[in-house]
Amino acid sequence: MDTKMKKATLLLMLIALVLGGCATSPHVSQDMFLSEYGFAALSSSDYSEAEAYLLVSLDIKPGNPYSLLNLGAVYQNTG
Repeated sequence: MDTKMKKATLLLMLIALVLGGCATSPHVSQDMFLSEYGFAALSSSDYSEAEAYLLVSLDIKPGNPYSLLNLGAVYQNTG
């Protein structure tokens, strides 16, 4: 397995763990939790990780304005 594939696999496993742990939290919705992680990755210029978190967030809640805005920033910065 090449490095990109390993990174993608690890990221998907992390997202699954986050979603499982976040399901019991009454204070933060899953989509916002992932949107915040996406924003943190975006702030660190880790665009592939930011995109992955934000896309999963949008799968959960397609109209999440924070995820849409941050995903737009990812795409603007990556061309």
